[in-house]
Amino acid sequence: MYLEKEEIRASVNSIHSQLPLSRKEAFFNFMFGIIGIVSEELYFRAFLMEMLSTARFVQVIIVAVFFVGVHYLNRWASINYSLKNYVIFFLLSVSLSSVYLFFRNQIFTCILLHLFFDISLFWIVIKRLSNVKSKPTFGDYD
Repeated sequence: MYLEKEEIRASVNSIHSQLPLSRKEAFFNFMFGIIGIVSEELYFRAFLMEMLSTARFVQVIIVAVFFVGVHYLNRWASINYSLKNYVIFFLLSVSLSSVYLFFRNQIFTCILLHLFFDISLFWIVIKRLSNVKSKPTFGDYD
């Protein structure tokens, strides 16, 4: 019996939304989120955009395509992301790149905006933390 992609996605989302996190796991998820945001912005905006010596519009599009590609290569991408998510990632990257160019290469502004975008992910971590009743076994690499 084969499960449809939507059934798998619903099952995984249901399981993950009910898993409580310990304070330590929540802290590490939060820190990995911050590190991910900073490293993505440093790589895509401060490094890659500066390396491209093309027109600004072309820079923005190339960086957006790479940004979507990196998120596509995520190991959970086939379960968690749909075409709508990739369009959102593309638009996010175009927006952040435009802000980077508009504010004359101020990477901190892009980091803050990316943080605001990802705040929903941090909210999920905090929500899970508030549901902690016992020590969970949480490890998707087992």
